[in-house]
Amino acid sequence: LLRDELESKLGLDQEHRRALYHTVRRYSRQHLHVKMTSVQKQLIREHIENSRHPSNIPLLCDELQPLFDNVSRNSLLKTIRDVVISESNRALTNEIKECVRQHVINSPHPENIVLLRDELESKLGLDQEHRRALYHTVRRYSRQHLHVKMTSVQKQLIREHIENSRHPSNIPLLCDELQPLFDNVSRNSLLKTIRDVVISESNRALTNEIKECVR
Repeated sequence: LLRDELESKLGLDQEHRRALYHTVRRYSRQHLHVKMTSVQKQLIREHIENSRHPSNIPLLCDELQPLFDNVSRNSLLKTIRDVVISESNRALTNEIKECVRQHVINSPHPENIVLLRDELESKLGLDQEHRRALYHTVRRYSRQHLHVKMTSVQKQLIREHIENSRHPSNIPLLCDELQPLFDNVSRNSLLKTIRDVVISESNRALTNEIKECVR
C-alpha cells in the first residue's frame, strides 16, 4: 500500500517499481523496529519459561503485547522468536550439534531442512521437545554448508548479465540462465546473490530526494 501510494505521489513508472518497493520496506523496518532493553528481554524470557506453550510464538506475542504497547507486533514477534530459538538451542549438547553438522555436510540433500531434521530426529532419538531446536540447528548448518562466498569477478559477471538481460527483474529466470556458469554454487546461494545485485542496481535508480521523500 505504501509503495502504491508513493508510486502515484511521485509519478514513478514501472521501471522504478522494484526499487521503490525495497526502499519502502527498508524504511518501514527501520521505523517499526524498537531495540529491546535487557530488562525487557528478561521479562520475555521469564514469561516463556513459565508458559504452558513455550514454542507457540504467535500466542506468546498475544500475551506479551499489552506489556509492550510502544513496540510493534513485528518487532515483538522477532524478539520472542530469537529468545525461543536461543533457549531451545541450549537443549542440544555440543555432541549433538556436531553430529548435526556432519550429517548435513555428508547428506545428498543438504538443502532439504525438514527431511534432514526428520532423519536426525530418528537417528539421535530426540523427542518432540527438541524438534524446534533441531530444526533451527539444521537450518543454520545447512546455510553454512550451502553458502559459497562470491568473488568480485563472479559478482561482476552476474551484474553484466543482468544489465544485458531482457528481464532484469526476473530473479528465478536469471538464476536459471546463470546456474550453468556457477556449477559449484547452490541455487539458494546464487539466488541470494542475484537478488542482492538486482536490489542494489534498482536502488541506484532512485535519487536521494526520492529516498528522503519515501522515508
